[in-house]
Formats: sequence, C-alpha cells, structure tokens
Amino acid sequence: MNVYEISKDLAKAIRESHEFALMKEQKAKLDGDETAKQMVQDFMRISQEIQILQMQKKDVPSDLTEQLGGLQRLVQMNYTAANYLSTLMRFQMMMKDVMENIQGAIQEVTE
Repeated sequence: MNVYEISKDLAKAIRESHEFALMKEQKAKLDGDETAKQMVQDFMRISQEIQILQMQKKDVPSDLTEQLGGLQRLVQMNYTAANYLSTLMRFQMMMKDVMENIQGAIQEVTE
C-alpha cells in the first residue's frame, strides 16, 4: 500500500464528493455577486480576528463583537452569502472528519 498514491486517491475522492461540487457551485455564485462576496470576506475576517483574540486569551472588544453581529444579520439576509457560508461550513465539517481520521493514525505512533 503506497501512502502517496492513496493520498492522490483521497484528493480525487474529495474533488468528486457532493460537498465539493456544492462548494464549487456556491463559490462561483459568490464570485458573481460582489456585494455578497465583500460581506462574506468581512464576516470571515472579523470572525478570524475574534478567534485569534480568544485563542490568545485576550478580551474581545465589544465593538468587534457588535460588528460581527451586524454582519451576521446582513449575511443571513443575503441569499448568496448565506448559502455560501452554509455550504462552506458543511464542507469544512467533512474535511474535519477526514483530518481526524488521519490524525488518529498519526497519534498511534507519536503518543
């Protein structure tokens, strides 16, 4: 069993998955709607800023939290942005499951 060949097969399986096809479709729709795209970019940027502050165990400024809440309401009202983020979340959950399987094998020899 060649791990490199199997990794290529895994990449192919991911590309052929239903989740990947949906992600690709929603990404194309998002790219065609500049307003929705900007909303998603802003939402993701602020979400990431908050996550970094939380990981560093720093206080999250209330204005940043309020800004994220406002963006979240806007995103939910925009069909394209909401569908993209929903699809992204499902795709990321699939990838998380795949990574957990791989990490389980790695932990067998590193712990």
